[in-house]
Amino acid sequence: MQQYTLEICAGSARDCVKAENAGADRIELCSALSLGGLTPSLGLIRSVKKTCSLPIAAMLRPRAGGFYYTNDEFGEILYDANTFIDEGVEGIVFGFLSTDRAIDIERTEKLVKIAKDAKIEAVFHRAFDITPDLAESAKILIDLGVDRILTSGGKSNAGDGIPAIRALQDTYGDKVQFLAGSGVTLENARQILDEAGVSQIHTTAKADVNDIAYASEFIDYSELPTKKGIRHEVDEQIVRAFRSLSKE
Repeated sequence: MQQYTLEICAGSARDCVKAENAGADRIELCSALSLGGLTPSLGLIRSVKKTCSLPIAAMLRPRAGGFYYTNDEFGEILYDANTFIDEGVEGIVFGFLSTDRAIDIERTEKLVKIAKDAKIEAVFHRAFDITPDLAESAKILIDLGVDRILTSGGKSNAGDGIPAIRALQDTYGDKVQFLAGSGVTLENARQILDEAGVSQIHTTAKADVNDIAYASEFIDYSELPTKKGIRHEVDEQIVRAFRSLSKE
């Protein structure tokens, strides 16, 4: 198998360092991974840029939930985008939809322009996957100048979305990068790469770690309600296993 790009979705400077040590190619940096990934703090951006040399694509998502934003929320996104660019990120990750789940052209165009002016990558995240017509949405994003689209092919995980990802790759793969993500595991990564025809995958490569100082007799701050005292971190062995897929 030819070399492919391995992007790790990370939520801490420690995660980023471990991903780099294990051979990852790029980081998508977020906070609140248990909520699908939100905007990281400025402090986290600065810490990661000091400790990790991999390209960083910073998430711009100010809250959990859907991707139709108020003007105030969009203002936050614009501020964070410009601030993160000043800190040296190599990409910004965003997704804007209208009330009917179609691509919000005006806001997407503004973020793409910010990225292009800064000579960094503009990445549209999995808001893409809930648009009514993936092919039409891809065409719109290409026309707007988006560099990369993170997609599970409109399914809950990329393994189930292989046929749709393949159709997108065959039709538009020479015009935009398709990054297969959501539910990518060591068990299905090779199938996704081979059958979807993509050359990039996105994964958390996470493992459970024991948490400490998370609860009292009356209060519980577990990240995972079903697993008391457990949280997730990037696992170097898992990243290395993903990396080894490109060497066979």
